Amino acid sequence: LTRVDGNLDLRETAITSLEGFPQEIGGDLDLGGTSITSLYGLPQKIGGSLDLSFTSITSLKGLPQEIHGYLTLEDTSITSLEGMSRKIGGTLFLYKTPITSLQGLPEIIGENLDLGETNITSLDGLPPPENIGGQIEFSSGHMVLVDEAAKRGYDVSVHDDGRGAEGPSSEEYY
Repeated sequence: LTRVDGNLDLRETAITSLEGFPQEIGGDLDLGGTSITSLYGLPQKIGGSLDLSFTSITSLKGLPQEIHGYLTLEDTSITSLEGMSRKIGGTLFLYKTPITSLQGLPEIIGENLDLGETNITSLDGLPPPENIGGQIEFSSGHMVLVDEAAKRGYDVSVHDDGRGAEGPSSEEYY
């Protein structure tokens, strides 16, 4: 099997490796909550979104250069954005990742950039405001960065640190 035309939902399955995986996914690929630890074997053509949330990946090496939908890395163990895709068509969710730097962010993010509950201390590495199609979402612990981002012309919001199943509980900051 080299191609899956539609979506492939493997969320919370026992899959541990992407070795021998189809080379192309026409729609969304959901690997959230699986036991994968590496992106080796990940298809390089994904027509929709890619969900890697709640996995044990520690590296982004192996991501496709472009993801047409959103990319969810929420609650993973990545500490660096090295290997990140160059373009994300939708929202990039980095919520609750232990990243400390934005170096390696995509050049273009089509929608929002969720940086809530990350360990970043600087905005170095952000693409220009015109290359982010939505808001940069911060947690209340990032207020210095929120002020700096707003001064640089980014559309920013702050959400509380407790998110429900519906996603961020946003309040407009600027």
